[in-house]
Amino acid sequence: MHTIRLRAPWQATWSQPSAGSSAEPPAESAAGTRPTVVYRRKFHRPSGLLADQEVTLIARAAAGSVAPPTAWLNARPLQFDSPAPQLYQTRVDLWLETFNRLELRFEFPGTIAESTLPPPLSHFAEIELRM
Repeated sequence: MHTIRLRAPWQATWSQPSAGSSAEPPAESAAGTRPTVVYRRKFHRPSGLLADQEVTLIARAAAGSVAPPTAWLNARPLQFDSPAPQLYQTRVDLWLETFNRLELRFEFPGTIAESTLPPPLSHFAEIELRM
Protein backbone atom coordinates (compact mmCIF):
# COMPACT_ATOMS: atom_id res chain seq x y z
CA MET A 1 0.00 0.00 0.00
CA HIS A 2 1.27 3.48 -0.89
CA THR A 3 0.10 6.82 0.58
CA ILE A 4 0.38 10.30 -0.95
CA ARG A 5 -0.38 13.12 1.48
CA LEU A 6 -2.07 16.14 -0.08
CA ARG A 7 -0.51 18.90 1.98
CA ALA A 8 0.08 22.53 1.01
CA PRO A 9 -0.65 24.35 -1.20
CA TRP A 10 -4.40 24.50 -0.48
CA GLN A 11 -6.35 27.62 -1.45
CA ALA A 12 -8.88 28.50 1.25
CA THR A 13 -11.88 30.83 0.99
CA TRP A 14 -15.00 31.43 3.07
CA SER A 15 -18.28 30.28 1.57
CA GLN A 16 -21.72 29.25 2.73
CA PRO A 17 -23.62 26.05 1.91
CA SER A 18 -26.91 26.17 0.05
CA ALA A 19 -29.56 23.83 -1.26
CA GLY A 20 -27.94 23.95 -4.72
CA SER A 21 -27.45 21.11 -7.15
CA SER A 22 -25.49 18.16 -5.81
CA ALA A 23 -23.57 18.10 -9.09
CA GLU A 24 -22.03 21.53 -8.55
CA PRO A 25 -20.51 23.17 -5.49
CA PRO A 26 -23.07 25.48 -3.83
CA ALA A 27 -22.41 29.18 -4.41
CA GLU A 28 -24.85 31.16 -2.26
CA SER A 29 -25.74 30.86 1.40
CA ALA A 30 -28.94 30.56 3.34
CA ALA A 31 -29.36 32.67 6.47
CA GLY A 32 -28.37 31.01 9.71
CA THR A 33 -25.96 28.45 8.26
CA ARG A 34 -22.59 27.58 9.75
CA PRO A 35 -19.41 29.23 8.48
CA THR A 36 -17.98 27.09 5.69
CA VAL A 37 -14.49 27.07 4.23
CA VAL A 38 -13.78 25.85 0.72
CA TYR A 39 -10.35 24.29 0.23
CA ARG A 40 -9.09 23.77 -3.32
CA ARG A 41 -6.00 21.92 -4.47
CA LYS A 42 -4.66 20.70 -7.79
CA PHE A 43 -2.57 17.56 -8.16
CA HIS A 44 -1.31 15.20 -10.86
CA ARG A 45 -2.41 11.63 -11.34
CA PRO A 46 -0.08 9.40 -9.29
CA SER A 47 2.72 8.07 -11.48
CA GLY A 48 2.94 4.33 -12.00
CA LEU A 49 -0.77 3.86 -11.34
CA LEU A 50 -2.04 0.65 -12.94
CA ALA A 51 -5.30 0.67 -14.93
CA ASP A 52 -7.10 -1.55 -12.41
CA GLN A 53 -5.51 -0.12 -9.25
CA GLU A 54 -7.90 1.23 -6.63
CA VAL A 55 -7.22 4.73 -5.26
CA THR A 56 -8.99 5.99 -2.13
CA LEU A 57 -9.25 9.61 -0.99
CA ILE A 58 -9.05 9.77 2.81
CA ALA A 59 -9.85 12.73 5.07
CA ARG A 60 -8.78 12.38 8.72
CA ALA A 61 -10.23 15.09 10.93
CA ALA A 62 -9.01 16.02 14.40
CA ALA A 63 -11.35 14.67 17.08
CA GLY A 64 -14.49 16.77 17.36
CA SER A 65 -13.21 19.42 14.98
CA VAL A 66 -15.53 19.41 11.97
CA ALA A 67 -18.39 17.58 10.28
CA PRO A 68 -17.65 15.36 7.25
CA PRO A 69 -16.56 17.41 4.24
CA THR A 70 -18.53 17.85 1.07
CA ALA A 71 -16.18 17.06 -1.81
CA TRP A 72 -15.79 17.29 -5.57
CA LEU A 73 -13.05 15.80 -7.76
CA ASN A 74 -12.84 17.35 -11.22
CA ALA A 75 -16.35 18.81 -10.69
CA ARG A 76 -17.80 15.37 -9.80
CA PRO A 77 -19.44 15.06 -6.39
CA LEU A 78 -17.89 12.51 -4.04
CA GLN A 79 -19.71 10.55 -1.34
CA PHE A 80 -17.66 9.71 1.76
CA ASP A 81 -18.02 6.56 3.87
CA SER A 82 -17.04 6.82 7.53
CA PRO A 83 -15.57 3.52 8.79
CA ALA A 84 -14.46 5.18 12.05
CA PRO A 85 -15.12 8.47 13.87
CA GLN A 86 -13.43 11.42 12.13
CA LEU A 87 -12.29 9.19 9.24
CA TYR A 88 -13.91 9.77 5.85
CA GLN A 89 -13.01 7.90 2.67
CA THR A 90 -14.16 7.43 -0.91
CA ARG A 91 -12.86 5.63 -3.97
CA VAL A 92 -11.61 8.04 -6.68
CA ASP A 93 -9.59 6.01 -9.22
CA LEU A 94 -12.45 6.04 -11.74
CA TRP A 95 -12.36 9.85 -11.91
CA LEU A 96 -8.63 10.57 -11.79
CA GLU A 97 -7.33 12.50 -14.78
CA THR A 98 -3.80 13.52 -15.75
CA PHE A 99 -4.33 16.80 -13.87
CA ASN A 100 -6.93 16.89 -11.06
CA ARG A 101 -8.79 19.51 -9.05
CA LEU A 102 -10.05 18.60 -5.59
CA GLU A 103 -12.49 20.79 -3.69
CA LEU A 104 -13.45 20.17 -0.06
CA ARG A 105 -16.02 22.14 1.95
CA PHE A 106 -15.90 21.96 5.73
CA GLU A 107 -18.52 23.48 8.06
CA PHE A 108 -17.15 25.00 11.24
CA PRO A 109 -18.68 25.78 14.64
CA GLY A 110 -20.11 29.28 14.92
CA THR A 111 -17.18 30.28 17.14
CA ILE A 112 -14.99 30.83 14.07
CA ALA A 113 -15.54 34.31 12.70
CA GLU A 114 -15.65 34.80 8.95
CA SER A 115 -13.87 38.12 9.39
CA THR A 116 -10.66 36.19 10.08
CA LEU A 117 -8.60 34.29 7.55
CA PRO A 118 -9.87 30.75 6.95
CA PRO A 119 -8.06 28.26 9.18
CA PRO A 120 -5.33 26.26 7.42
CA LEU A 121 -6.56 22.80 6.49
CA SER A 122 -3.56 21.25 8.25
CA HIS A 123 -4.86 22.54 11.62
CA PHE A 124 -7.85 20.19 11.66
CA ALA A 125 -7.57 17.58 8.89
CA GLU A 126 -5.13 15.52 6.87
CA ILE A 127 -5.98 14.58 3.29
CA GLU A 128 -4.33 11.68 1.47
CA LEU A 129 -4.59 9.33 -1.48
CA ARG A 130 -4.06 5.66 -0.71
CA MET A 131 -3.41 3.00 -3.32
